[in-house]
Amino acid sequence: MEGVDARWVTADREGFLWVAGEKGTYRFDGKVVLAAKELGLPVGVNDWVEATSDGAVWVLSGESLWRLEEGRFRMVSGGAKLRGIAAAGDRLYSYEKEMQVWVRLDGGWAAQNLGGAPARGLILGDGEGRVWYGGEGTAEWVRWREGSVERG
Repeated sequence: MEGVDARWVTADREGFLWVAGEKGTYRFDGKVVLAAKELGLPVGVNDWVEATSDGAVWVLSGESLWRLEEGRFRMVSGGAKLRGIAAAGDRLYSYEKEMQVWVRLDGGWAAQNLGGAPARGLILGDGEGRVWYGGEGTAEWVRWREGSVERG
């Protein structure tokens, strides 16, 4: 994968490795590197890529959120002012310019943000369905479960 800048890396449940960075997003099958632009994703700057346990591949490119569906990327949210995304189980979380953490449910963002300490540049999902975020010497986690928020 020479020449591909890797800022975010994830694997989907089909075994593809997805790499995103300053020059766009790429899919790697162990032999061939495919630019995601070949799958309908515009070339972005500083892309983020995540894969949720339900098999979805998500890319944040600029302020637009894209999802891979039936082999093509489709924009699901444009101009959302998102700054980062994280997958935790089958949920996709984000934080936006006002530094609040949101969870994506049933095709849209939860009507209420998850609150808590502001997210300042770090958001990361774990295998327990939690998303960790931090800023200014603090780290917290939140998890959306059956309509309620757990935190720690």
